[in-house]
Amino acid sequence: MAKKLISKSGAAKLREELDFLVTVRRQEMAQKLKEARAQGDLSENAEYDEAKNEQAILETQIAEIQFTLDNSEEVDDEDISLDEVGLGSTVQLKNLQTGKIESFQIVSTNESNFAEGKISDESPIGKGAMKKKVGDTFLIEAPVGELKFEILEIGKIKIRERYDHGKPNPYTCSRTGTGSQSTAPDSSGKADAETGKRKQSVCHNEI
Repeated sequence: MAKKLISKSGAAKLREELDFLVTVRRQEMAQKLKEARAQGDLSENAEYDEAKNEQAILETQIAEIQFTLDNSEEVDDEDISLDEVGLGSTVQLKNLQTGKIESFQIVSTNESNFAEGKISDESPIGKGAMKKKVGDTFLIEAPVGELKFEILEIGKIKIRERYDHGKPNPYTCSRTGTGSQSTAPDSSGKADAETGKRKQSVCHNEI
C-alpha cells in the first residue's frame, strides 16, 4: 500500500496526541474500570458497561493514529515547493465564475480544518490544485455544477506549535511565496502596505 504524505508538523501533532492517549487516558480508563468492577455484579453494572465502551473507543483512536503514523511519509516543511502546489503549500485561488479570491493551505486529511483555512489534499479543491502552477486553472465537480479556479499565488507557511495534551497552541507564523499578485518593496524600501496586510491575514487565518 502506498504511503500517504503528511507534514512534519502534522506528524508531530499526531505523536503528541498518541502519547497523551497512551500514557494518560489509558491509565484513567483502567482506574475507571477498576472502580466500576468494585461495585459488584458486572451483569447489571451500567457503569462498568459504559467504561468498557469508552475503553473500546479509546483503543480504536489509538490504533487509528498509530496506523496513520506507520503508513505515512513525512514531508519536510523546508522542501515545500514555491513553483507548484504540493502538500503544505499555501495557495491563493480565484473562482472564475464568481470572481471570489480565497487562500488555503493544502494539508493531509488528518490535519484538515476548514475553519482554519486548511483543506485536505484529497478534497475536491485540494486534489484539483495539486501539481498546478501559478496561472494554471482546474475544474471541480460541485453540487451546483462545475466550478473553475485559477491559481494566483503559491507560497509556504511555517507554523511552530507547542502542545498541551495534543492541543496545538500556535505562537508564531511566517510566510513566503510567489505569484502573479506579489508586490516588491518600493524605492524607499517600504513594502506595500496592502500586501503586508494580506500576508498577515493569510497567516492568521491558517494557524
